[in-house]
Amino acid sequence: MRVQTVYLILGVVLLAFARIAPPQHRTSVFAAIGIGVAIALSAYGVFAHRCSPPPRRLLVPALGAAFGEEIVWRWGVLAGLAPVVGWPGAFGVSTAGFAYRHTRNDGLFTYLVLGAAFAGAFLATGRIEAAIAAHAAYNAFAILVPR
Repeated sequence: MRVQTVYLILGVVLLAFARIAPPQHRTSVFAAIGIGVAIALSAYGVFAHRCSPPPRRLLVPALGAAFGEEIVWRWGVLAGLAPVVGWPGAFGVSTAGFAYRHTRNDGLFTYLVLGAAFAGAFLATGRIEAAIAAHAAYNAFAILVPR
């Protein structure tokens, strides 16, 4: 729970004070959210259905974590590093960092794919809302959808 709180605080600080230029908007906010949910549903179909669901009491922290993590990893790291190392390099760093943060000796491939999917949603739409929607919907599906 502490880590999620730190991500939320970092996310708010990044949004409020960092002068980060996102990629050019390519879709409306509503289309970006729809794309994010579609990515989440696809990722859930591939990965989450194999695992036992976390307790439902974790839904609110999981949604908050999705918001904070996407602001940090996609907005802060991906968009923030892009002027220094280019979009492909920043994509790799944000994806690897996200995966490393989530794995503990297993699941590295899964989290690399999820991180790449969330980063791809951000880059394809030019909207952070797509990445947040993808991550939050994936977490919600993983917790709420019966297996």
